[in-house]
Amino acid sequence: MAHYILGVHDGHNASAAILKNGELLFAIQEERVSGIKNHNGFPFKSIKACLDFAGIGPPDVAQLALATLRRTPTGQRSTDMAVAFRRDATLYGMARRLAWSLGVRLLPNLGAAERIRAAESLGFKADQVQRYDHHLGHAATAYFAMREDPRTKYLVVTIDGMGDLTCCTINIAEAGRITAIARTPFTDSLGTIYAFITGAMGFVPLEHEYKLMGMAPYAAEKYARHVADQFHALLRVDEDALRFRRSTWEPTFCYNRRLKDLISGLRFDNVCAGLQLFTEDLMVQLIQAAIRKTGIRRVLCAGGVFMNVKANKRIMEMPEVDYLAVAPSSGDETMCMGIAWYAHTLTGGAGAAAGIPPLGRFFLGSDVHDDDA
Repeated sequence: MAHYILGVHDGHNASAAILKNGELLFAIQEERVSGIKNHNGFPFKSIKACLDFAGIGPPDVAQLALATLRRTPTGQRSTDMAVAFRRDATLYGMARRLAWSLGVRLLPNLGAAERIRAAESLGFKADQVQRYDHHLGHAATAYFAMREDPRTKYLVVTIDGMGDLTCCTINIAEAGRITAIARTPFTDSLGTIYAFITGAMGFVPLEHEYKLMGMAPYAAEKYARHVADQFHALLRVDEDALRFRRSTWEPTFCYNRRLKDLISGLRFDNVCAGLQLFTEDLMVQLIQAAIRKTGIRRVLCAGGVFMNVKANKRIMEMPEVDYLAVAPSSGDETMCMGIAWYAHTLTGGAGAAAGIPPLGRFFLGSDVHDDDA
């Protein structure tokens, strides 16, 4: 009997993927079928598209794997990132963020009932639904998609804004097992700093960061270093703990006002260049420390911060790195694939992990026909 796993990411850039006996059959991002850019929420249409492609119904699915443990309920969730950025720059916004952070710490099942109801509305049963850690989803995406040999040991690094109380993990992956050896809490987030500067520059956070990266080369190096040093005063790498560590009393998710003051009066190109240099410095330093501590020189990466191709190039050129592979479209949208692969290793029986082939292609959605134009 075929063994089907449905992987689902139901947050920002929602998506779904389906496996058959460990093979990735189909994956699609909800924005492609809903017409809503960066669709945030349960991907009803993507799930239906996965089932239709496989020719099966909900009872045929061994597990519906959700790629986060916690999810802010729909009525309390911000879907317009530009509006959320402007709100968070106020004192009310800061107080709201602090209250939210306390809630997600104290409520490990936040939003679980709503997510189960959504799955049940499609015909799934509650016992088919399993929740997994957000950064495990990123790590599994990098490992199963990009590994060359299941028997080889890899260093897997995940960095994003935040997800399930975490913004960065260092993992060792081998023979289908992924073991986290270090975590950075979401209070000390490199990705959040980059997103806030994106908003402060008048762009949309979690969408337009690439525009700042593209502007970075236009500033002189001396000005970039001056601005980068100001960012370095806020966040550094703790090489012993293999994590980022902030230097301020307030968490990075409350940095909105602080960062707007920091860049006030600075030229836009110097801000972009300094932010990019600071980001690259921290990513390189963290991975150097992880390689020294583990002795593993083959590195796999995922998480939204690794969408920064300039930083990836600098990591690839490190003499310590023998092999580097970054999951394509490494933000939250591909976690549906990673968490499906991971769930398959737990439910597919002995040898399930070894039977998962690396990602061979990224054309995983619906076929396009001439009459679709």
